[in-house]
Amino acid sequence: MDSLKLISIIIPTYNRAHLIGETLDSILTQTYTNWECIVVDDGSTDHTGQVLSQYCNQDQRIKYYHRPKKLKSGGNAARNFGFQKSQGEYINWFDDDDLMHKCFLETKIAQFDARCDFVLTLGTLNKQVDLEQKIKIITRHVDCLFRDYILCKFQIITSNVIFRRRFLNNKNLFSEVILRGQETELFSRFFFRAKHNSYKVVDAPLAFYRQHEDTKSHQSKKYNSNIKRSQASIYFINLERSIALEDPELVKYCLTLVIDTFFSTIKNKDRRLSKWVLKELYAIAYKINRVKALKSYVLGTLIIVSGSYKFRVKNVFKKALRFIYC
Repeated sequence: MDSLKLISIIIPTYNRAHLIGETLDSILTQTYTNWECIVVDDGSTDHTGQVLSQYCNQDQRIKYYHRPKKLKSGGNAARNFGFQKSQGEYINWFDDDDLMHKCFLETKIAQFDARCDFVLTLGTLNKQVDLEQKIKIITRHVDCLFRDYILCKFQIITSNVIFRRRFLNNKNLFSEVILRGQETELFSRFFFRAKHNSYKVVDAPLAFYRQHEDTKSHQSKKYNSNIKRSQASIYFINLERSIALEDPELVKYCLTLVIDTFFSTIKNKDRRLSKWVLKELYAIAYKINRVKALKSYVLGTLIIVSGSYKFRVKNVFKKALRFIYC
């Protein structure tokens, strides 16, 4: 175990003065003490600054920054800026409303060996009282990390992954273009190229994921055209990766996500996005079978014109695209 190595915890924050104190308290109780906590304010208008000032005075390991105005607003830019300010040999991004088990850092860093670039700890704590309980650690064998992640065979949120800094250096980090799914985009990209012996996966729920009205998972229940496009762009990239892996099950799963998105745009009468999704889908299908791709494109266009999102219509469109994974 690299017991003397510095871990950088990077937290973007925005108007969470009522929650971030508990998050920082859970960091202060860590059994592994060689850490720094980089908090990057994305433009809060509440009293977040006052809260952070108190914590910075209490412990010099906590450092508070404001996202430079020249950077694009949003958590993604704040995360990337936090990485620039960090000094740790290990990096763990964290959210400003989540909580750490007291052994969060100790358990993770103990998994590293010379070949390991990152460690995934699976699952989340169900209750806040679990922050003190003993955690059972089980090593899990994963043949294809990208495949298992995309097929949702395990749950991963931002805080679940700790990276070795040398792995992140000179890489594009969080996309500052997409509005939703930044973790999915980042993890999909890294996992797709990860060599089998370059990571470790362990069952060890070490973070409490707090759900409330301000969380993105709660907000995403409402249709938003820009967010839907961000999600679709990730689905398309992972569809192409799945095709490259020649994995029919994975291709079918990703294609289903794309088709579901297509019909969601139709249901919400978002024609501009419907046309974009169909165009992107056609570009992928065209590489596989030009004739069938054209037929499916014509069918998709008729569906957009009719505005129908009935199950039988959706099923016909799915069948027209089966050639992509069969």
